[in-house]
Amino acid sequence: MTKYAFFNNASLAKVAESDQEKNKLIRYMPTATVKILTEDQFNNAKYFKSNLNLDGDTVVETTLLPGMDLKNSTRTEEEILSLRQLLKEDINLDLIILNNYLKVPLNEQEEDYSYWADYKNKLENVDIDNVDLPLSHDTFQEWFNNQPNHPTKSILQLP
Repeated sequence: MTKYAFFNNASLAKVAESDQEKNKLIRYMPTATVKILTEDQFNNAKYFKSNLNLDGDTVVETTLLPGMDLKNSTRTEEEILSLRQLLKEDINLDLIILNNYLKVPLNEQEEDYSYWADYKNKLENVDIDNVDLPLSHDTFQEWFNNQPNHPTKSILQLP
């Protein structure tokens, strides 16, 4: 299945894991530049393991790990507290994005509206202070998506 990235001003804005998802996202981002991704590029972007940018017509991938590598077990208690704070801030930003999408009345008609409402509820229920660090996955997004009964999409796939 073909994977896609949506770029605004050469910066990654969204990813799509199918033609159907791409067609839905293009309605929300008609001026975005859309590029085909490899499976690895898609997964790395989806899980925030790397960032994608456009250099001319070429997709350039920049690794975000190991700085945010949540499997790292050599952190001090102070570093873990700082990391927890960063994760809380990231979750709050994602919740703002989700709330903005969910409060638009027209979006209630979308077939995946309940999916994103469930995503928001699951995200709100994550208690970072009680999540054991290091995580069993490299990034929070990857960990979140791999929890039992959790959504499997990335926030980057939200229309």
